[in-house]
Amino acid sequence: MRYTIHETSGTTGNPKAFFLIWQDWLRYSEKYARIFRSYGISRGDRVIVCASYGMNVGANMMTLAARRRGTTIIPAGKCTFPIRMIRNYRPTVVIGSVFKLIRLARRREADGIDPKESGIERLVVGGESFAEASRRYPSNLRDCEVYNTYGSTEGTMCGECVAKAGLHVPEDLIHMDLYSPRMDQFVRDGEYGRIILTKLLPVGERCGTFLINYDTEDATAVVSRDRCACGRDSASDQDTRAGG
Repeated sequence: MRYTIHETSGTTGNPKAFFLIWQDWLRYSEKYARIFRSYGISRGDRVIVCASYGMNVGANMMTLAARRRGTTIIPAGKCTFPIRMIRNYRPTVVIGSVFKLIRLARRREADGIDPKESGIERLVVGGESFAEASRRYPSNLRDCEVYNTYGSTEGTMCGECVAKAGLHVPEDLIHMDLYSPRMDQFVRDGEYGRIILTKLLPVGERCGTFLINYDTEDATAVVSRDRCACGRDSASDQDTRAGG
């Protein structure tokens, strides 16, 4: 098998090496494609990706997922791209961290671009968690919807839907347990716990790095196991929402 070598972000520890094969890329992009579908991103949208194309998989995964949705991709890589790109290509979706998107909104404001004339309809935040106040600020600056995502090189791709009631977990592709800080018991729904992952593979498929009870060192809480207001109830979309 041929691998691509990537690293975890190292936000809460030293970066770890991860090996991916093509089947991993397809599964990862499927997870993000589901997220984009829940935001209403589809053919005809123009998506500008403001994330680094490097050792982390985020930008590459979002690009592949956007292609699966039939969108046009503008691989800017960073939010320091020339403002003329907004005028020239009129992206309808911008993907980046919340602070990068705020910085970009301020640059747009300084250049005198009216948010209603920019054509941007959605902001997709990844790479950093944010509070509701952080959501409202870029939303007010750009007069558009802001959606939260959580992703990792290890393979967890979760995202909000239009209900914005938490992040949907793709439970057919990843199993998530939440443990107490001492790692000696599960936590109850609504309580924060360490995210422990086990990768799930369709019959006959392979992966570059298999995970069994892998400690991400991140934390979250299950906020609901009920059917979501967005209507997800099929076998592949019967997701647990994690907010945090």
